[in-house]
Amino acid sequence: FPKAVRRSKMSDQCIDASFQLMVQSEGDAASAFEGDLDDDETTALMLGVRLLDAVASKLLSKDVYSRGMNAVQKLAGSSMPYQRAIAYRSMAIMVDGCRNEFTAQAKQLISALSNAYKGDSEAQVRASAMRSIGALVENLEIYELDEKTLMEVREITLETSILGIKDPDIRVRKIACGSLEAAFTVYEDEEDIAPRVDDITNVLSQAGIPEEAVSAAAALADV
Repeated sequence: FPKAVRRSKMSDQCIDASFQLMVQSEGDAASAFEGDLDDDETTALMLGVRLLDAVASKLLSKDVYSRGMNAVQKLAGSSMPYQRAIAYRSMAIMVDGCRNEFTAQAKQLISALSNAYKGDSEAQVRASAMRSIGALVENLEIYELDEKTLMEVREITLETSILGIKDPDIRVRKIACGSLEAAFTVYEDEEDIAPRVDDITNVLSQAGIPEEAVSAAAALADV
């Protein structure tokens, strides 16, 4: 029992430290959360990211999920855009180590990220939420979901990704193409997505990001 208590306390301390590091990095976060994170960087942001990733991978997942999501909820309500961006991107960092917990709340979490994307005027926040939508869909234990939940998750992901490809910010549009590709991975039958093919291809053709659009179109063809 004492060992379990010490382990839980260590988990809480590490998670708190990871978020504190990320929150201290306003200048880094303003740019890094719009793009790919560079593992070679030694900024406070990347130190926090590495710590959170290590904690999620090595410590008890239910403890990491509970403590981490508490931090996410607090930052998501911040008036500072970079803190909201950190909140949503952190979900993508934790999901690999907490797949069961994220899967159990799949619809609620994807819905929350979709609402975050739709409701925020800051591009870096929209980019962060959109990136995490794709990461969650790619890493969830999809086949543990019942059919109704699976349909809801893929529809929310598809609809939000299509909106993202129409975003006024080109960085968000590029990330949305990746989320769209992730959405395709949970369509088992081409008949399920056939009614949306024309809409999707039209949106991709007008996105102004040919490289990402071609990749997404190729993924669509593989469904």
